[in-house]
Amino acid sequence: MNTMVRDLAILGALIAVGLLWSLLGLVTRRRQRVERKVARQSNARETWQVRPIPGLAERASALRWVGPSTDGPPEESTADYVRAMVRTFAGEASVLLHDNFRVGPTCYANVFTGDVDGWRVRLGNAFVNLAPSSPAYVGSGTDVVGSFVVIDLPAVLPPLVVALRRFPPYNIPFAKEWTLESADVNRRFLVMALDHKYANDMLSPRVMELVMGRDDWTFVVLGSRLVCVCATPFTGVDEVMARVGAVSRFAELIPNFVEQDRGLSMPTLPDGSAFDPSDPASIETMRATMMAMTPTERAVFIAQIQHAGARFVLGAFGKGDAGSNPRE
Repeated sequence: MNTMVRDLAILGALIAVGLLWSLLGLVTRRRQRVERKVARQSNARETWQVRPIPGLAERASALRWVGPSTDGPPEESTADYVRAMVRTFAGEASVLLHDNFRVGPTCYANVFTGDVDGWRVRLGNAFVNLAPSSPAYVGSGTDVVGSFVVIDLPAVLPPLVVALRRFPPYNIPFAKEWTLESADVNRRFLVMALDHKYANDMLSPRVMELVMGRDDWTFVVLGSRLVCVCATPFTGVDEVMARVGAVSRFAELIPNFVEQDRGLSMPTLPDGSAFDPSDPASIETMRATMMAMTPTERAVFIAQIQHAGARFVLGAFGKGDAGSNPRE
């Protein structure tokens, strides 16, 4: 009797182990299928995102633009803004994604650089893959896609943010929200700067009219660059040219007195280019240039830079004589 009980117990244990092993294998195979499905979805989406924009390469060649490439903005501040806004469009900034999705790196596609009406322009699409981290979210993964246009300005200007109110704004230290003359603009956009008059000077009636032309884009002035990020990706040549035209028009409408009173012009390097503190090669050239100066020349040069820097900081906050000219 005891032998029979023992044998039955052993048989039951073996059956239980077998069931557990089968269940474990089933779960493992299901997870592997889920991971392969997610990978296929991600690869398919990425393939779609990097697909060439019809006709853009030919138009870019005619305009002598360089591209296409998958390189993002070389300046860290610009890249950070593009990355932050694309994720903000996804709701990631408001923890909408929480633990159910893995947020991948920001990738770029169809990036071109060139000159448009005398402005140096960089444009392209940016996307972030959101992959489900749980089998319960299979099929819910997506790519958050946006587009960007970056224009180089002739001088470094104080920061300015023009953000859509329905999204969290990009954070600029010490910047405050200011009310503009247009109630419609105030309802749709949030404008932030260090000084109220600077915000009003930059957002003239014509600029406000331009900004109101869409409800899916944001703008920021970062150093010597005007950056526009849009929640809609570039899909056609006409769309690219229209957006570039709008952003370059914004740059054209920046009043001359703003650049004169608030701007900081970078020193000119021996090769004729302006010093770019975000470019390692430019920094090295500046270092070599300063080392080639005599001690007296170097002291005078540093004093001039310090004076210009102090004037720029005061002007950014509306102090000193900056901003004394009326709007043109």
